[in-house]
Amino acid sequence: MKGPPDSIAVIGGEGRMGRWFIRFFEEMGLHVISAGRNTSITPKEAARDAEVVVLAVPMHAVGESARELGPYVREKGLLTDITSLKKEAMEEMMAHSKCEVVGTHPLFGPGEPGMVGQTVVICPGRGEGWRDWLVGLFRDAGAHVVITSPEEHDMMMTVVQGLNHILNLALGLTVMDLGVAPKELRRFSTPSFGTRLRQIEHLLFQDPELYAELNMLNPKFPSTFRAFGEVCRRLLRLIEKEDKEEFARLFREALKFFNDRSAL
Repeated sequence: MKGPPDSIAVIGGEGRMGRWFIRFFEEMGLHVISAGRNTSITPKEAARDAEVVVLAVPMHAVGESARELGPYVREKGLLTDITSLKKEAMEEMMAHSKCEVVGTHPLFGPGEPGMVGQTVVICPGRGEGWRDWLVGLFRDAGAHVVITSPEEHDMMMTVVQGLNHILNLALGLTVMDLGVAPKELRRFSTPSFGTRLRQIEHLLFQDPELYAELNMLNPKFPSTFRAFGEVCRRLLRLIEKEDKEEFARLFREALKFFNDRSAL
């Protein structure tokens, strides 16, 4: 396994996650170079000068950044990213560089105080030395590291991120269309629905363009969303027919599915 790099360049270091990782790397005792649109050092200069280059740019810009900066990364260095989609990003990083490549996805936002208890996904690309160093760095900081392929990662994100967020948005839009005031809902909320309301409100205060990209840039998400829509239509048919027996059967079938998986 490689030792610590002489420096790490965070491209997009002015963004919220970029700033978060700059602080994290510095707390881990590493020398960090921040490069972006408003920094004195350019991204190309940073990519050339650093041993490890981290793309902390928006999802739609990762491919362009990899094409532009990949050729400047040292052949014995590392090019990695922190985007929420891995397959396309890694293909671009691999195609436009000769260095080691690792895909990284921190499954948390910039509001988290630190790495302890967080989950970070690692997708191996090219080379093992820097990959092992990166895994060790996150584990030493208290993170849970999941190592998987870009394809499996992107499929999982259709549920963990895409379906999860679209459910909260759909619930919020439905409440709005029904004309039910949120303050009235709070008066009648159960503990579980109160939690759901807070999740909806939290989502709606986020960057809408970011959440649009999470769904629209993942080519695997439409099939997941269609599957969810079919389940909703199936349940609606049962409710309209007042088919309590089939409803209960599906309920028990889902319980069995989750019990079986949780025991593994």
